[in-house]
Amino acid sequence: MKRKVLIGSVLVAIAFLQMESFKILEYWWPKVAYREYYPFIDKDYHFPAGYKLTVVWWWKLCSIDLKNLILMAVIAWLFWEFSRKLGSLFMCYLFYYLTDHFLLWYNYRSSEWIYMVENGCIILSIMLVVFVKDNRTKIKSLI
Repeated sequence: MKRKVLIGSVLVAIAFLQMESFKILEYWWPKVAYREYYPFIDKDYHFPAGYKLTVVWWWKLCSIDLKNLILMAVIAWLFWEFSRKLGSLFMCYLFYYLTDHFLLWYNYRSSEWIYMVENGCIILSIMLVVFVKDNRTKIKSLI
């Protein structure tokens, strides 16, 4: 267990450090950092008039998403040891962040109906995790 906590701590530290990596790009390569960038999979999506997306801003958005993904994965991995319910609960949140990151790449998170369906599925999954009886937990007081 100590090894898992150490690995998880290192991964979380890396996640938070990489979140500030956009500053290196901004400092050492300002011409690249402030270049306009269009990374979206959906070619029909257009940024609102008057706004532009730069490389450094895109890097910042992706690194925040990567931090959230790593954080949820580590939390789910560590909680899985204590309670399958808590591990499953955080896996639901990990799934949310995975689809959220995909939607960032697809159309800058502008599909509201996908979020409504996803949030409904997350709520249903959380209800199933919390209310279904599971006798395999090591510590029953967590949930």
